[in-house]
Amino acid sequence: MVTLEKIRKDMKDFLAVDNQLQFVEVMADSIGEALEDASVQLDVKTSSLQYEIVEKGSEGFMGLGKKPWKLKIYPDPASIPKVKKLASDGLFDEEELAAAEETQNRDGFFIVRHFKSDIMLKIILPTGDGEQIDIKDVIAEVSRQDTIDFDEDLIKKYVKSGTDDEYKSIGQYRHIPAGDVIIGIEVTKDEMKAAVVVSPPSISGSEASAEMIKRALQAQGIIDPCVDEKRVNDFVDIYTLISEDRDYWQNKFESTREQIETKNIPEGKSNNIENKKKSFIKQLIILIRRYIKLISNDIQQLFILFAQAPIVAVLLSVVTNKNLYVGNEDTKAILFSLGC
Repeated sequence: MVTLEKIRKDMKDFLAVDNQLQFVEVMADSIGEALEDASVQLDVKTSSLQYEIVEKGSEGFMGLGKKPWKLKIYPDPASIPKVKKLASDGLFDEEELAAAEETQNRDGFFIVRHFKSDIMLKIILPTGDGEQIDIKDVIAEVSRQDTIDFDEDLIKKYVKSGTDDEYKSIGQYRHIPAGDVIIGIEVTKDEMKAAVVVSPPSISGSEASAEMIKRALQAQGIIDPCVDEKRVNDFVDIYTLISEDRDYWQNKFESTREQIETKNIPEGKSNNIENKKKSFIKQLIILIRRYIKLISNDIQQLFILFAQAPIVAVLLSVVTNKNLYVGNEDTKAILFSLGC
């Protein structure tokens, strides 16, 4: 039950965290440079920084009218070291101390992944009275038709001591690149958020690793300081759950979509929505706008594209004379085509 006293306590805790936050306002040519500058000023890793955009930068036209980015940057509250309280100091009572020292019971679990030609294993050890991992379950998971070999002794070692929340190589499998995972990146219109879309690999194909996802993000112009590595690593751990139980997740998606459509579509307007979806002209206009935006974003390439024809015309006027095309219409047509 939420009480007024609990709300006051939570607000007090939030205020204490906010008081520990220090922020700087940085101006730089890019978000990456701003984060690097702030990491030096705040003495915090760039991966532990959060920011708010005060003024959005612009590259201008051919370098003219260039505007720097202005960001308000501060440490992630979750990364601020928490001060340990001592019961002897009277900072909390015995009941709170018992709750803080209570060990959470959690069963151990393992994850097997296939990256490139390596079989990788991550072991999360149990805590409290949690159940231990059975070595037989791990070996059964590793023993696929395409498995070449694996080190059983190394598996036993990791099951006993853990892998420090990392993937460790334990063997080799027959890798077929044609079956590799397909990774796509979707970026929002304001270019402030990105999402990963993954098609699970087929048998003997490589699964999505954190390094593969980071490379895909970099290919879309997303710099390392803006990548949430924890979310990337969590995604690598859980994304295959959807492919392993597709019927469950498909039913869950369909039921959720039906609820959304029921809530958001007023009665009597569903036909209008269907008509809008089928409007070819509207879709064509949207595609044209996207193409224009794509072309206009690359100002330098656009300038070269428009400058080609005038440059060719000027060169032709320099190296030719007035009587060149007299009685030779074919040459005129060829040169006109090259100029275009």
